[in-house]
Amino acid sequence: MIDFQTLLRYPKRLISILLIMTVFFSFGINWLYIDDDMMKMLPEEIPSRVSWEEIQDEFGNVDLMFVTVGIENKSIFTQKSLEIIWDITEALSKIETVDEVMSISTLQKIESSDGFMDVSDLQSDRSITDNELKSIQQYINKNPKILNQFFDSNFFYTNIIIRPIVNVNNNELVNAILPITQPFSSQLEVHYSGQPYLTGYVPELIQMDVSILMRIGIGIMILILLANLKSFKAVGMVLSVILLSLIAMMGFMGWMLKLTGSNIFYFTMVNSSMPIILLTIANSDGVHVIAKFFKEFRNRKEKRQALEETVKQLNLPIFLTSFTTIIAFLTLISAPINPLIGYGITLGFGIFWAWILSTLFLPAIIYLSHWDIHSKSISEESFIEKFVHFLNKIIFNSPKLILTFCLIVGISAGYFSNKVKVDVDFKSFFGKGTIIRDGMDFMDEKMGGYLNMVVKIEDDIKSPEILQGIESLQTEIEKSDDISLSFSIADVVKQMHRSIEDDNPKFETIPGSVDKVNNLFFVYSMSGDDDDFSTIVNEDYSEGLINVRLKSVSTEVANDIVKNTEIKISQLFNESSKITITGILVVIRDMAILLVKSSFLNIFSAIIFIFFISWYFFRSAIWGFLAVLPLSFAVLLNYGVMGFLDIKLSHVTAILSSIIIGVGVDFAIHFIAQYREQMKKGDLKNISQNVITDVGFPIFLDAGSNMAFIALIFSAFAPVKYIGILMFFAMVSCSLSTILILGPVTYFLKNILTEKN
Repeated sequence: MIDFQTLLRYPKRLISILLIMTVFFSFGINWLYIDDDMMKMLPEEIPSRVSWEEIQDEFGNVDLMFVTVGIENKSIFTQKSLEIIWDITEALSKIETVDEVMSISTLQKIESSDGFMDVSDLQSDRSITDNELKSIQQYINKNPKILNQFFDSNFFYTNIIIRPIVNVNNNELVNAILPITQPFSSQLEVHYSGQPYLTGYVPELIQMDVSILMRIGIGIMILILLANLKSFKAVGMVLSVILLSLIAMMGFMGWMLKLTGSNIFYFTMVNSSMPIILLTIANSDGVHVIAKFFKEFRNRKEKRQALEETVKQLNLPIFLTSFTTIIAFLTLISAPINPLIGYGITLGFGIFWAWILSTLFLPAIIYLSHWDIHSKSISEESFIEKFVHFLNKIIFNSPKLILTFCLIVGISAGYFSNKVKVDVDFKSFFGKGTIIRDGMDFMDEKMGGYLNMVVKIEDDIKSPEILQGIESLQTEIEKSDDISLSFSIADVVKQMHRSIEDDNPKFETIPGSVDKVNNLFFVYSMSGDDDDFSTIVNEDYSEGLINVRLKSVSTEVANDIVKNTEIKISQLFNESSKITITGILVVIRDMAILLVKSSFLNIFSAIIFIFFISWYFFRSAIWGFLAVLPLSFAVLLNYGVMGFLDIKLSHVTAILSSIIIGVGVDFAIHFIAQYREQMKKGDLKNISQNVITDVGFPIFLDAGSNMAFIALIFSAFAPVKYIGILMFFAMVSCSLSTILILGPVTYFLKNILTEKN
């Protein structure tokens, strides 16, 4: 680390070097890559992801996007509507990232013709006659699988189903689709759904939403800082540290993606909270430096001496707070959810750069600036300082009562924390009335939902026993109110059997022998294409898929559906059949399990690391315990608030514990460092009171300014809204727990702490 004398000798050179390095890091922003594919969040070795990737390699992408068109209370079966659907289908088929488009324009019909099977296009041309229109509607009416897959019950709406290429970037896919479909919204209603749409379109919306609300939050934060620091110059310095740290962090993420190519550095919905977290931590460092400098300048009347004392007293605590917070976030490297790994590494760098700027850049610009000793910012106490004096009196008039109150609050928080539920369903992320939520509700109510579950069967798919097992499994699956339809090769076999038997409905069954099944496929090949089944069965018919579509469900319901499906599989198939279940529904289930595991693992490992690091640097286990005591209380209180307000734990809100750990350890270490500094001066009679007077102002100013991000509660996205609520409580709990717990505890342990110093 550069010593103070070097800092004073070359302040301009130091500032220039740090600015140049920040600009260099900023170039990495050009390589930031948005991708919020939920499947990529799972570890590569987890069974649901392994099975998913095997299915995509064999059958193509089974994660579909839906463009639903139509007009309420008006039949979709009009010549004009079918022409529009034809045009949309044609245009979408030309997109490079689209593998296949399925709509009424691309459907094929299987009919009986003189005892043979005739396979032909359901809609032969863009423009059709009235008779052809009636024929299309009649065919669909007698084929419920097609009806349920493509139409609502009233035939007001129809789906255009898009199968993207494998490993598509959903953001690029959506940005290619919307310009094609949106111009038709003046003629037909256009609704969008499907996981590719959500993961491709939502992250950009969230980024725009967060960026707007963060501007509001930063504006409020500036006002709070100005009201207490009473200096535009000082506030500008704090903001410069924050801004440069954010730029460097985002650039670092882009650089890491370019250099490693690893998808852990993709920007996802989870990463939307990164700027907020770094902002709180960088703000904390800057506020402590400025507040300490003002106090020392007020006492010493000389800028150089005040700055030297500030640097001397804050170098170790700022280093320790940064180091412990970096370690806390780096524990995410062990997280089973992939984006959290890149999240931890990137934030770790951002915190490191904020530390560099706070201990080098900020003191340098303070030194180069002119400060008036008689200005209000230096000479007058702020509202927060007066509040700290008031709080000091309350704490030490009744220290036992204060600790008893904290204990009661902690017990209550522990009770409500047990009520926290996990839910990673996208639908729960959006409030009613938002465009995204309205689209999901529309799909659930009118079109049977957009979520998928895929069952992969490895056996002789042409065997009547296996086909009958598939048919029975589909029948059992579809008994669930949340499941709208399922489709497999068994449905195709039944349809072929019916058509070859003069379209007699009683023959819509699985034939009783392998020869009869083989004969159906042979007859089909005479007028159809064997590739027509490539998305549900492989070439040698040794593997087949059941594609299941269902409505939006909670994580709990998703888990029940998967479990029930596993039970039915065990009842209907013998052990020789290898059957696996995957799809977005299973991802929701697995994400929930991994989320709980990673959240608590991260919390406990971070607290343990902080304990041992504090023990090492402060040379006492007691100091290590005191360093983690208030942040542990704040984490417990955070989960208690979540349980009380019924805020679900998701892959977005789970990050909030990291904010609490990052901020909580900052406050505690600053308290401990100042306590040890006071011990060196020998004034032990009122040491705890003096420490609170000294560190209370920057702690509450930091917390108060960061509470400005309660502006996030106005977000249209539930997780962002919850981040705003929880950040408010995090700042309250971290600041108050540090003062209300460490104040009385150090008061009662004064003699022991003196011996351990």
